[in-house]
Amino acid sequence: MCRVSNAFRSPGDPVHVNVDAARCVGAGQCVRTDPTVFGQSDEGTVRLLRGSLPGSLRSVVTEAAALCPAQAITVTGTADPPH
Repeated sequence: MCRVSNAFRSPGDPVHVNVDAARCVGAGQCVRTDPTVFGQSDEGTVRLLRGSLPGSLRSVVTEAAALCPAQAITVTGTADPPH
């Protein structure tokens, strides 16, 4: 199961992605999903190539988080939940 914030997000809100290289098992699903956002270190663990991303990439990074067998990718945004 991926960890994605449940708070309301508008499509234009920036996406923040955090990776936990210590949890990573080197499967490479994230890199296959988007090699412009994710890379692998010399040890084969996940490396984030970009920090804050445009909202247009939300679906791509959310897919990468869902595909990660180690749940090493966390996707969040900046908008406050609706009241």
